[in-house]
Formats: sequence, C-alpha cells, structure tokens
Amino acid sequence: MAATLSYADHLVGTRTEDRTPLDLADLYCREARRRIEANFRAVRHHFNRSYGKVAGLLMDGQLDWLGEGAANPIPPQYRDWTSHDYEHPGVVPRPAPERVRPREAA
Repeated sequence: MAATLSYADHLVGTRTEDRTPLDLADLYCREARRRIEANFRAVRHHFNRSYGKVAGLLMDGQLDWLGEGAANPIPPQYRDWTSHDYEHPGVVPRPAPERVRPREAA
C-alpha cells in the first residue's frame, strides 16, 4: 500500500491537473484493508479443534466407512500390513555412501 500511495503522489506531483492516480490508489488501499481484515478474522475464527477431532477419529479407525467401496491402490498381498512385516520383492538394499575426505592443503 505504501508503494502505491507513494507512486500516486509522484504521479500527481508530475501532473498536477490529474488527480485520478489518488482515486485509484485510494480504491486499491480500501480493497487491501478489506482483505487484511478478512485474513485476521480468518485467523481468529479457525477450525483447528474440529480438524484435530476428525484427524483423531480417522487415526482411530472410526472413519473407515468413508473408504468402503473405494479403489484400494495397495496390492492385496500388502494390505494386512499391521500384523505382518513383509519382505519387499524387487527392493535391493543400497550400501551406505562412502564419506569423502577433504583434500589437504599442499
């Protein structure tokens, strides 16, 4: 807003007969203040507790009914992951990278 007001003031200073830059800057600043006030209202009136409650329900399995009938992207042999520690075919463990020593000054 400060840059807008400063530029409008500069334009009015160079063309004293034209006051429209101030009108345009005033409109811009009014809209900006409205957006800022709306953002502060949104911060004060959030739904964090509700999201936390629903997240807890989801993690406890109480919302499993939401996924009924949906496509399951997990292959059937891995769906019972809570009671098994499956080997993962095709995954080759990689060796740890070697540490590079810094060169000594000559």
